[in-house]
Amino acid sequence: MASHKARLIGSLSLCLVLALVTNAQPTAPASVAELAAGLLAAPDEAGREALLTTPAALVNEALADRLAELGRQQYEQNQFDKALAAFQLSRQLAEKLSYAKGVVTALTGLGNAQSGRSDLKAALATYTELLTLAERDGERTQQANAHSNLCRVQMLQGELARAAEHCQTGLQIAEAERNQRLIAIILSNLGIVARQRGEYEQALAFYRRSLTLAEALGDKTLVGRLLNNLGVAYRALGNETAALRYYQQSLLYAEAAGNQLGVASTLGNISMIQRALGNYAQALGLSQRALAMAEKLGDKFTISQALLEIGSTQRVLGNYEQALPITLRSVALAEETGNQLQTAITWVSVGDCYWYLNRMDEARTAYERALSLAETVNSPFTITVTQAKLAHYYLRKEDYQMALKLSEAAVARDRQTGARQNLWLSLLRAGVAARLLNQPAEARRYFDESISVIEVAQLELAASERNQATYWESRLDPYRNLTAMLVLQGQPVEAWQYVERAKARVLLDTLNAGKINLAKSLTPAEQQQERQYKDALTVANTRMNRAAQNAQTTAAQRAELITARESARLDYEAFQTQLYAAHPELRIQRGQAPLIQLPELSQLLDGQSAALEFSILNEATYLFVITRTPQAAQPEVRSYVLPLKRDELERQVSAFRRQLADRDVTFRSAAKQLYDLLLKPAQAQLAGKTQLIIVPDGKLWELPFQALVTPKNQYLIETAAVSYAPSLTVLREMQAARARRGKPSGELLAFGNPAFGGETVKRIELAYRDAKLQPLPEAEAEVKALGQLYGAGSKVYTNAAAREDRLKAEAAQAGVLHIATHGVLNDAAPLYSHLALAANDEKEDGLLEAWELMQMDLKADLAVLSACETARGRIGAGEGVIGLSWALFVAGVPSTLVSQWKVESSSTRDLMLGFHRGLRNKSRPLTKAEALRQAVLSLLKSPRTDHPFYWAGFVLVGDGR
Repeated sequence: MASHKARLIGSLSLCLVLALVTNAQPTAPASVAELAAGLLAAPDEAGREALLTTPAALVNEALADRLAELGRQQYEQNQFDKALAAFQLSRQLAEKLSYAKGVVTALTGLGNAQSGRSDLKAALATYTELLTLAERDGERTQQANAHSNLCRVQMLQGELARAAEHCQTGLQIAEAERNQRLIAIILSNLGIVARQRGEYEQALAFYRRSLTLAEALGDKTLVGRLLNNLGVAYRALGNETAALRYYQQSLLYAEAAGNQLGVASTLGNISMIQRALGNYAQALGLSQRALAMAEKLGDKFTISQALLEIGSTQRVLGNYEQALPITLRSVALAEETGNQLQTAITWVSVGDCYWYLNRMDEARTAYERALSLAETVNSPFTITVTQAKLAHYYLRKEDYQMALKLSEAAVARDRQTGARQNLWLSLLRAGVAARLLNQPAEARRYFDESISVIEVAQLELAASERNQATYWESRLDPYRNLTAMLVLQGQPVEAWQYVERAKARVLLDTLNAGKINLAKSLTPAEQQQERQYKDALTVANTRMNRAAQNAQTTAAQRAELITARESARLDYEAFQTQLYAAHPELRIQRGQAPLIQLPELSQLLDGQSAALEFSILNEATYLFVITRTPQAAQPEVRSYVLPLKRDELERQVSAFRRQLADRDVTFRSAAKQLYDLLLKPAQAQLAGKTQLIIVPDGKLWELPFQALVTPKNQYLIETAAVSYAPSLTVLREMQAARARRGKPSGELLAFGNPAFGGETVKRIELAYRDAKLQPLPEAEAEVKALGQLYGAGSKVYTNAAAREDRLKAEAAQAGVLHIATHGVLNDAAPLYSHLALAANDEKEDGLLEAWELMQMDLKADLAVLSACETARGRIGAGEGVIGLSWALFVAGVPSTLVSQWKVESSSTRDLMLGFHRGLRNKSRPLTKAEALRQAVLSLLKSPRTDHPFYWAGFVLVGDGR
């Protein structure tokens, strides 16, 4: 209800206007439309006084209607303050004229404008007044509409019970009146209430009923809003793919309708999905667009949502200091709107910022504020999220009873509502608390259920291989905690099986079921869009070429070109994400490849070999060693707890790797220490083993185990051949996939010392400051010697002939693929790491990127990337190194020889030739791992190349046989 003071001022203003407009002057408006526009355009009361010539006849019901119509137009453009002024004038005039219909129209618009500007208390008073008038006059449709609006406002205030009552009453009246549009609106509101209560299936039912009516009515604005609501509900249920599909449909409707607020809101929702999939640059771009639109519209609620998403993405990126003020601004705006649910959600994010800044008590306070608000508005999802956060806090404080209590409450509520999005985390917290309280049976039950929830959700995720890998990375803690518990219980075999279950899941799915063939599922329109995005990438690269040839290119222009290229890449990646959401049939048949069992390991191991698999937890590192003896029915698994915390392990590995890459002569002390920490505990079991298969975890992918120094002062490579694998199950599948592919028709396909055009050289140096593409004469000699070694059937291309388009055309039938050229690592986006080849100006730019390799179908048994840092990439938790070697596995190559640091050309040539000679030795053919070992031993004989810098950087990843 408007205050008495405001009503009095408004009445006086109207009286003044009415008095003034009765004194006709030569400049008086000639029509109701002119008068209405003039009244609203007047900057103040003095401006209205200028309207002295208005004929009294124009001050009528038509003027009240015109003012209301102008208010509606301003409202639809999200100009809420202007709409408010128009509706207030319309209402005052209608009351003065005793125009009942005009009063109702003006009050309805007034309440909508107040709600739009987040003045919920004023809107509630206005809609309550409307309901009173409608009940007094017996206007049933007006009653239903007032109940619907009261439902919406009280829902925004978090008063869900009262909101539901208003909606149910309004629905009964609307159904009795057979008002289909009003029924659709109220059903939509009921869906939102049900969703906020955690009744997701009920929410979906309401939304679908409403959508059917809205589509029949042709109400595109309502259809767009309902599609967005369906996306929100599906995301709460953990179905990211369905959520993204509905968001994208909603965005199209909002854009077509010119609904800027709807566009901003939906962009924010899509941003959340992109963040969940690990597309952080796209997520930031979308949320920043949403923020700009919301700020232009002045909508505080949507501004708060956009800021929350920006802060969340910055936090995930590790920019905690930057995320905190953004999130605090979001919570301040949420509080201004009076929306308690949004305020609660934002306080959770504030707590997360404090947590990662190690401000634990401030984090707890923020979580407690969020929980109090969430309980006030009865939002089950927000309650359980906050309870899980507080449980984590109490685990850190070693109050395990409180942690278990909060976790179990969250689990119970999540089970009741079916909200899988957070259930796995609540179960994880409960499992950790139970384990620390020495309740192993309960802990095991919680961990197993958490894993089950994760794996069921993964089955529903339609996304690219890269996005799937990112999705997995944040969900590995249940596996790791269960592993640790089983080791302590003396169950090494079962513990090892959970380690395997957590590793390289995306790669395993791809090897088992084949790559996703996106092109076959695209509609003609989607194919055209894809061509446009690829063309945009080509244009961006072409502009960089031209700039590279222009000596006048400035640093600012360089930065602009790089930004444009990155933008084109991000747009293409975002388009691909949309395609996977639009085509759920693209889901890989996940979970179909069974995990490797102990008896199957007999096919991978013999009496001279051992498999070493690592699992790194925050507090310790776990090593599983699997060996086979002729007398045993199956291989033996032993576990070792290494007292090496994650942070300390990462520090030591990084330092050792730098020593080797920098040719530091003092490296032996670190090499001995790392051997003692990582391998010496299993020394007895490893005695006499001459073939080691190492399955690293995390930072251990960057550790060249072959350069560790044993107690006998020997390098590990001197006693055993070493190969690496993402997991033992993946190794089995690589071998099976090789058998299914059949034998390639060709032998060796080699590319060496490509002729880099000046444009290519300059463009790489433009994009990568430290990249220098010098000629590689040793690489040319290397591949020519290999051509002689392999003889008939081999193909060798050098200089201008070593083109990217030729490699793409001929690689499919090669048995061995050898590329001796420069490799450039892209740390920020490893699937854009590339190999530099000769360019074909008409077709290819000469940069063979990892994502392009992934799209190829190769039959080669071995790929050798004789280039700098080709083993490196982003270390995906559980998945291994995502980069060039990972891309080759996806393309179908079971074994890849790659390098971990920038290598020296002449020693690389010698090592590569020795490696291939070992493979081609007709009298005693060697396995790939042993061939590499023998090549390394040859380099060790020379004082010039005995430092690990020259040989330890090359690692064999995949099948070492």
